Amino acid sequence: MRKLLGVSILLCGFLYLVFLLTLYPMLVREYGSHEQMVLNKNNQFTDALYLNGDISVRLTSDTPFTVKIDGEKVGEFKTYSARFRGEHLIEVESDQECIVYAELRQHPSAIEYAISVILIGVGTVILTSERKQKIEVNTGKPFL
Repeated sequence: MRKLLGVSILLCGFLYLVFLLTLYPMLVREYGSHEQMVLNKNNQFTDALYLNGDISVRLTSDTPFTVKIDGEKVGEFKTYSARFRGEHLIEVESDQECIVYAELRQHPSAIEYAISVILIGVGTVILTSERKQKIEVNTGKPFL
């Protein structure tokens, strides 16, 4: 029974770590991992992203666009990359019609990584203690 518990905890920790490394970065709230912004006269050549968390952003377009972060102009770019922590409003503007592609990746916190490592450690300890008990029972002597 303890072996099943150890394997289950170890597997949960490993799967959580795989989730943090593969799927979690793409699950940016309200946007997913990609966003397409069409800047044209219908939206006054302006669009925005509201981000909250630890998120990397990469904006790309064939035509130059202006980036404003929290209302302050950063500059004009064809490609812009940055990592933001906390709440930020990223505005994208252009003088002409263009399409801006946004790639978004969120970053797990150290606490989330620690949880997966702790689960893996606890599962491993349970499995190794179960193995030591089996050796004691088979030999009749304590395992050192």
